[in-house]
Amino acid sequence: MPAKLALATALFALTNSAVGAESYPDHPITLVVPYAAGGSSDVLARLLGERLSKSLGQQIVIDNRSGAARRLGTETAAKSAPDGWSRGLGGTPRGIVRGVRTGVR
Repeated sequence: MPAKLALATALFALTNSAVGAESYPDHPITLVVPYAAGGSSDVLARLLGERLSKSLGQQIVIDNRSGAARRLGTETAAKSAPDGWSRGLGGTPRGIVRGVRTGVR
C-alpha cells in the first residue's frame, strides 16, 4: 500500500500544477470522500491527506459525504468550483481491501 499512496500523492501534486497559481496552496484544500467515515476509503484519504499536507505545507480537510450510493459525495466534488481547492476521491473500497489482504501491490 505505501507504493499506491506514494503514487496517489505524486499524481495529486502533478495535477496541482494545472492550477497555475504561484502561491498555491495558500489556504486549506478539501478532499471529498463519497464514503462513510471509518471505512477503507476514509483511511486512505486521511493517510493521503497527511502526506499531502506535509509536502504542500497546507492543511487537507477530509469531507466525508456518504449516501445515495456515493452520489452525494461525487456530486459535491463535481459541482465544486474548478479552482483546485476541492478534490474528490474515487475508487472501490473492496478493491483496496482485497489488495491489502492478498498482498497485491
